[in-house]
Amino acid sequence: MPYPSGQLADNDSGNDVCNGNDVCNDTGQSTVELALTLPVFALMILVMIQVAVVARLPAKVATGVHDAVRQAAIGASDTQITDAAQQSAGLPKDRINIETSRAGGKVTVTMTYTDPTNVPVVGALVGDFVITEQATMLLETSVTPSTPALPAH
Repeated sequence: MPYPSGQLADNDSGNDVCNGNDVCNDTGQSTVELALTLPVFALMILVMIQVAVVARLPAKVATGVHDAVRQAAIGASDTQITDAAQQSAGLPKDRINIETSRAGGKVTVTMTYTDPTNVPVVGALVGDFVITEQATMLLETSVTPSTPALPAH
């Protein structure tokens, strides 16, 4: 194969064998391509892991706030309400914030959970996620039956 100067290569068989300053060998091309694309694929995998970790949280927070409002409806203390939310959601107590309000015969509980993003690289780029759920229930009062209990047989 002729060089740009018109000279023929060392072998006249037509194979690209170059010598001197001409570069005809591309055996390192696949290594360079891998080195350039591997970080992109690794970042994509880390993003998918972070999405999977965060996607489960709204359901856990919803479960926690439901149990917390149930406790609040029967007259539990704030500590019991927070404990109920933490136990049913299975989330760390120090990252849960519970707000309870009672008005008009109803109780409303708002639960806020802050989830740190601990996945390498992605966590630093995204920051912490804050998930908030709210539930309302009627306050329960002790009710005495209007009809007397039936006698035992």
